[in-house]
Amino acid sequence: MSSPQLALVAVLAVLAVHAAACERDPPDTPASPAQPENRGTTVAGEDGFDLWFDAWGEGPAIIFLARHPDENRALADALSDDYRVVIHEPRVITLGQRGLLAEAADEAERAPWEAHLGGRQTDWDPSEKEDYPVELVISDLHRVADAAGVAEFVLGGYSGTARLAAFMAPYSERAVGLLVGGYHIIGNTDYWLGFTAASSAAQLEEPSTSDFTRMSILLNRQQALLEHARDDRIAFGQLSGPRIVWVGGEDGSPQDSLMAEVFLGANIAERVRKRPVRL
Repeated sequence: MSSPQLALVAVLAVLAVHAAACERDPPDTPASPAQPENRGTTVAGEDGFDLWFDAWGEGPAIIFLARHPDENRALADALSDDYRVVIHEPRVITLGQRGLLAEAADEAERAPWEAHLGGRQTDWDPSEKEDYPVELVISDLHRVADAAGVAEFVLGGYSGTARLAAFMAPYSERAVGLLVGGYHIIGNTDYWLGFTAASSAAQLEEPSTSDFTRMSILLNRQQALLEHARDDRIAFGQLSGPRIVWVGGEDGSPQDSLMAEVFLGANIAERVRKRPVRL
């Protein structure tokens, strides 16, 4: 991706975000798809795990991380006239989806996840690893990028997927920028580390919690510990592409989020809302 292309990504993405900020915030993305979803395709990871992704459009690439097939799709659609957009579901998220399927109370809850996960090879046991599987997750990201015909890319996400995008970017030499919203990306992580510990303890004590969810909780905790030990300001400053933070709905909004009060990094999003964006 050339410097002019990177500049184009930055300019058009900022304009899209700035225009959206002038409108009333949309409701936050739901935690699961409303209908069974069969869009997209898969590519095999290095261990044969079926990695789900969807891709369309032409131009400089943006890879949006997603917790279900519709997450970040509206923004991806809006950008697809000028960009190659990819929606990628990391395997750590697929693990959580298997937990939702295992814990579903009735057929209505099961249907979306059965449709999305059915027929895929998703056997993977992260408990066999001592630490968060960074190398495997980045290898997956690059395999998806290759399958989508993408070299360098901007990583995008909102709320939880923004967290994951910011976490992954410094580990990938092919990630050249960030397009994230609704979540702090720098600042004190003490609150988040405590939150993950408390929420993990509560879930693990629940008898109905599936083994998939338990493994997902372990990964979340390991990720939080790594985040706590890092200072990403230098790594983010070295990204050659756009670094854009925006505010969306109530999830992560400075006006409504406790995290915005605790994390100094969340003030970036507040400044984006209050002041014109300058490149």
